[in-house]
Amino acid sequence: DSSTSRGLGDVYKRQDKDYVCAVLPSRIKEALTMDDRIEDVTDFDISVKKKNVFAKFTVVTADEDLEIEPEVNINV
Repeated sequence: DSSTSRGLGDVYKRQDKDYVCAVLPSRIKEALTMDDRIEDVTDFDISVKKKNVFAKFTVVTADEDLEIEPEVNINV
């Protein structure tokens, strides 16, 4: 969802890439597991390419597992 990526980008604007990569999995998991339909968020793969952080992870629900790949522009 592009609105989610924009929101995360605003939060992390001008932050150190290493810091962003370190905290992004816990922030994503905390935000998504607030929804009772989401049982877990697993298999995080965080990568950096130029000014973009890519987060690939799996959202586990009772019905299915969804692979998600948002992009965050941190403008460092």
